Amino acid sequence: MKSSEKDQVDISQHILENIPPQAEVTRIEYEGPALAVYTKKPEVLVEQSHIIAEIVKLIRKRIVVRSDPSIRAKERDTERIIK
Repeated sequence: MKSSEKDQVDISQHILENIPPQAEVTRIEYEGPALAVYTKKPEVLVEQSHIIAEIVKLIRKRIVVRSDPSIRAKERDTERIIK
C-alpha cells in the first residue's frame, strides 16, 4: 500500500471513530483537497458541529457533510415542492 493510500485509510478511520454512530456514515470520499462525509442523518453532525471542527483541526482538511443519496427526495418530487 502506498503512503498516500495509507494516509487516506488512517484519516477515514479517524473520522469514523470520532463521529457518533447515530449519524450513520455511509461513505467518505476525497473530492480534491476536501473530504465529503455522506451520512443518513446529517442533522446529528449539524447539531454537534464541534465534532467536525475537532476532526478538521487534527487532519487539516476541509470536510463537507452531505446527505446520503438514499435519503434524498426524488428529483420530480423536489421540483413539485419547489413549484
